[in-house]
Amino acid sequence: MIRRTPLLAAAALAALAPGCFPTGEMNPFDSGAEPFERATPPPVLAVRWRLDLSNPAPFEVTPQERAAPGFAADGHDLYVASASGRVERIDADTRERRWEFSADGGIDCTPLQPAGSRLVYFGSDDGALYALEAGTGRLAWRFNTRGEIDGPLAAAAGAILFTNSDGALYSIDAATGALRWSARRDVPEGFGLRGSSPPTVAGDTVYAGFADGWIGAFELDGGIPRWQTDLSGGKRAFVDVDGRPLVRDGVVYAASFSGGVFALAADTGALLWRRADALGVGSVAVGGEPALLPPPAPGLPATARAATGAVLYVAASTTGEIEAVRPTDGTRIWAVKVRGRLTDPLVVGGRLFVGSDEDGLIVFDRWSGTLLRTFTPGSAIGAVPAVASNGIYVTSEGGFLYRLDWM
Repeated sequence: MIRRTPLLAAAALAALAPGCFPTGEMNPFDSGAEPFERATPPPVLAVRWRLDLSNPAPFEVTPQERAAPGFAADGHDLYVASASGRVERIDADTRERRWEFSADGGIDCTPLQPAGSRLVYFGSDDGALYALEAGTGRLAWRFNTRGEIDGPLAAAAGAILFTNSDGALYSIDAATGALRWSARRDVPEGFGLRGSSPPTVAGDTVYAGFADGWIGAFELDGGIPRWQTDLSGGKRAFVDVDGRPLVRDGVVYAASFSGGVFALAADTGALLWRRADALGVGSVAVGGEPALLPPPAPGLPATARAATGAVLYVAASTTGEIEAVRPTDGTRIWAVKVRGRLTDPLVVGGRLFVGSDEDGLIVFDRWSGTLLRTFTPGSAIGAVPAVASNGIYVTSEGGFLYRLDWM
């Protein structure tokens, strides 16, 4: 997860240890958290099928798969990307391959086919944004940048938007691959995290975070900055804002890895509240209004039964906690201890999904934090699962894509 910079050679990466971090800065890989309660092990999610993504040659290291699968516009097929540089379209029920395409670099970016589009888009470690014909897998166009594209993409107003490891935010014409506009912040030297902030589009504004700890709002049409706010909290290392900003009801929720979780006014970037104790957070997820979700089960804590309005969910790798918090002020509704490096949280209906590099895929009741199901493939889960009515699709860093049955 360490960003590759000119100051960090491969040998230095291999030698990283808690004692080598700058004085006064945290070690983001050592939370010291206790695991969640396992007195009564929950049922395990059943595997429907498994697909080998890497198929390494003998004595070759298996690449770490961190790209979540993406759904095709038909709502059935899946686009599966691999660190080996392959993108495949497969039948979600049978695993039958429709087509395969090979990029010039590894892929950590989830393929995206916007509704109504005949093209599917993804970014690669070679710095290129690719557009493929969704029906055939043939290359339609390619746009080159100077940095890895490893975060999810966004689509709006006929444009594909993304950030890259060079600190740039791009708006690319979805049909032709022509540059509409770009904006950039300098990437800080030294220690940082590998990854880029997926942009969020709300109305006529694009919101994106950057590796220097800042978040900005830009005009969707021309990229003119509307405001930029520092989320580093005065920290000097690992200040990256790598998660997708969440915009809801005129508020932007975002996190700096070492700076905490912030709520900002969407029109001005003014600070509304900050949780400086929530460290190691990527994206913040939101649960729907309680009226639209199944009612809480009898016997749940009063705090869960009394929750009103939307609820935010925060997965903090450094503190080792998953929290449900109130969006009005960030106060805690419930929290549960977990282990390892965590993916962003995902809320689907009444369930909260989080992946871990130690505990696999973990499914909680979103109202109470009660552990419902687990799935441990024997290797880390480094990507958010894709969830549909017919199953749960999750990628393991061991090089496999699993389809799991709903419980």
